[in-house]
Amino acid sequence: MYRRVNCEAVGGYPKDLVFAQDYGLWIRLAQTGKIANLPHKLVSIRDHEARLTNSPASYLNQSLDSITCFKRARKLPNLEAKTLRLNRCAEALEKGRVAKIYAQIGKWGTALGWSFRAIFCDPVSVIKKIIFRNSNFY
Repeated sequence: MYRRVNCEAVGGYPKDLVFAQDYGLWIRLAQTGKIANLPHKLVSIRDHEARLTNSPASYLNQSLDSITCFKRARKLPNLEAKTLRLNRCAEALEKGRVAKIYAQIGKWGTALGWSFRAIFCDPVSVIKKIIFRNSNFY
């Protein structure tokens, strides 16, 4: 929830993001004032296999938007070291997901490039996820 006047003051939803417009707006709002997460669930999302956004192309766009948001969020003022570390970890894992998507569609060179980007972004997180086979990675 936000005040409409605040949303309009920051330019509204970013037009360069297809799937992560909410995150993009939150980052814009965070640049101008304080934001917080509410402890209550205010929405429920219906997820099923037949949904239109359940395709490799859709997942690729979602991941690329997320990476853009992680980079923008790092530029916010007064972020704690722990927050920056978590941001870097999340970005690296998202880059790993992009690598997996490209591998699934047979673009091996691009997949390899994104794998290197993931490793160089946060090597510790990537290695931990590979070694411990955490289901949130790839």
